[in-house]
Amino acid sequence: MPTPKSVSDIKSNLLRPALTSHFEVSIGVPAFLSGSMDSYTQERLHLQCSDASLPGSRLATFEINNDHHGVTERHAYRRQFDDRIDLTFMVDADNYWPIRFFETWMRGIVDEDDLDESSETDSSARNYFYRVKYPGGEKGYCTDGLEITKFERDYETNFLTYKFIKAYPFSINSIPVTYDGSNLLKCTVGFSYIRYITDKSVYEKPQVEPSPIPAPGVPVPPIVSNRREDLDIWALTNRGMIGSVGTEAQKNLLADVDRYYNTGTRQNRLQSLSRSGGYRSGTGGGYKGVAMPGLTLNFKEIQ
Repeated sequence: MPTPKSVSDIKSNLLRPALTSHFEVSIGVPAFLSGSMDSYTQERLHLQCSDASLPGSRLATFEINNDHHGVTERHAYRRQFDDRIDLTFMVDADNYWPIRFFETWMRGIVDEDDLDESSETDSSARNYFYRVKYPGGEKGYCTDGLEITKFERDYETNFLTYKFIKAYPFSINSIPVTYDGSNLLKCTVGFSYIRYITDKSVYEKPQVEPSPIPAPGVPVPPIVSNRREDLDIWALTNRGMIGSVGTEAQKNLLADVDRYYNTGTRQNRLQSLSRSGGYRSGTGGGYKGVAMPGLTLNFKEIQ
């Protein structure tokens, strides 16, 4: 049967969705590139990543048709990961660093060496040839340091990190330039990887107790827009009923009012509010309310 939900339950569960604009990319570099950047340029490269995507995967299955009459079953036998992930970087005008960096990485994969002037290794020579490096090992071109972290704007512990195994750039998309209106220059790089893993930590959201339903006879706070004093005066004028049959939240509200109005300035403000209309001071008729220590007025029920 349907389960009734309170407004507070809906707000706590649905009104805080995750946003796409809060993420962080971290790129570890293989050993042969460690001398090409320092910590500053590496952090700058991470900040220049403007677009990324969280990876996906699926289970490969095979059909079984003969175990049960008229029933087709699918059994999983392998997990298949996406074969690539694309990262887009904003290109700086100082050094075109994202383009230069990933071009250097891909050149290193095929072991290009333009520093050697011999015709065998000069990439501009007609008889140039190359030999691709081995992907693993200390001199390999893959990295296990590519990570994408999804977090929220409050930077709490509810984040999700994807770590990619044996990743390397295998494509740099063409970047159009034109004499038409100027736009931000961006570089999109495709990474290959064999699989990814996610962090095993599970964020446990604090449990929020649903709002209790007041018992018959318990005063219900008035609905107000943004005036805290309405609730304060309501709590003062219903002190007796709150103390006997009020909920825990209503008792906490009353205790907070007692702590808040413990100075002369705040007491005077509450007195002026009682005279401004909507609330009456005095003891004649109806529920009389309770005077606070140091406060000379007794407040009647809200009229």
